[in-house]
Amino acid sequence: MEPQKTKPLFQGRFYLFTKICLIGFLMLVLLIPTLMIRGLIHEREGRQQEARQEVAQGWGGWQRISGPILIIPYQYHQWQVQERGEDRLVTKTDYAYFLPENLQIEGGYQSKVLHRGIFNVPVYTGNLQITGNFKRPDFSKLDIPESEVLWDKAFLSIGISDLKGVRNNVVLQWEAKSIAMGPEAKKGSLYASAIQSPLPQLQAWEREAERDFRLNIQLAGSQSAQFLPLGKETQVTLKSDWPHPSFTGHALPTQRTIQENGFEASWQIPQTGRNLPQQWKSAEITPQFLDQTSFGPDFILPIDTYQFSERSVKYASLFILLTFVAFFLFEILNRLRIHPIQYLLVGVAMSLFYLLLLSLSEHLTFG
Repeated sequence: MEPQKTKPLFQGRFYLFTKICLIGFLMLVLLIPTLMIRGLIHEREGRQQEARQEVAQGWGGWQRISGPILIIPYQYHQWQVQERGEDRLVTKTDYAYFLPENLQIEGGYQSKVLHRGIFNVPVYTGNLQITGNFKRPDFSKLDIPESEVLWDKAFLSIGISDLKGVRNNVVLQWEAKSIAMGPEAKKGSLYASAIQSPLPQLQAWEREAERDFRLNIQLAGSQSAQFLPLGKETQVTLKSDWPHPSFTGHALPTQRTIQENGFEASWQIPQTGRNLPQQWKSAEITPQFLDQTSFGPDFILPIDTYQFSERSVKYASLFILLTFVAFFLFEILNRLRIHPIQYLLVGVAMSLFYLLLLSLSEHLTFG
């Protein structure tokens, strides 16, 4: 009796085609847990942002210093049609805005890390000295008669994005006078969140003369410290003990030094580098346009766990595919049959690796 011949494991191209299609189907199936893990990463990252916002609500959020800006109201006359069809000459009030000739900001920041659950939030407390000067406003460039200018209602405004971070009573030194600045909202102010002070006796301002100003602000915040280049010549010098700054915005520092014990940085921005006029009327320049010129350091954490996890999981499909290809070649070259369930179990195990990576990296260093 002749022995029965065994059938070969691989029977033509049909088997290979079927196997390749099955592996492709398993790859599509394994995209589901991969996408679920990416969704979990985004959820945890959103929870981290919520924790930072909770800390910012009590400590102070990201801060942007927008000023100082000299604001002077003026009157103009306009014919207006009344209900009865009669034309009547009415007097309206508008505002003119003037920027300083020179603006110098020097600041020192002390930083620390606060904790909200498992999340770390860097915060800072800064002491800013703001000095500079204004030239006498030239209303002729704005086609405004000086007889219509309301000098007695002029005021100085400094926008601060989060006023609860201000830790001192700000006093403006205007020439030889000390004027308290307050958060009361004045009509015509560019920023709703700002500190302002009236400027008396501006009508006696001599032509071509300059008025100096000086003030000190103690400011607490988190994540970022931004400034606007509002001076015709703007110089900003900052020092901090935070060793991981990220310089962002319209301009990068002209000089910087980053060490383990902190950083030092300075900006010098001329008028030609800021794309802003020295004076304008209402509605010609918006706060949103001014904010586009902001610059400064961000206080970031050196390792963003969720960013690294997001980058890792993007390669999950590639690693699973390479593993399946290796199994398929092993199956062909060694003429051993590997069941599709074995492919699936290996793929699921590799997907779980990224879930474990996310959960462990929240408590340990990512490396």
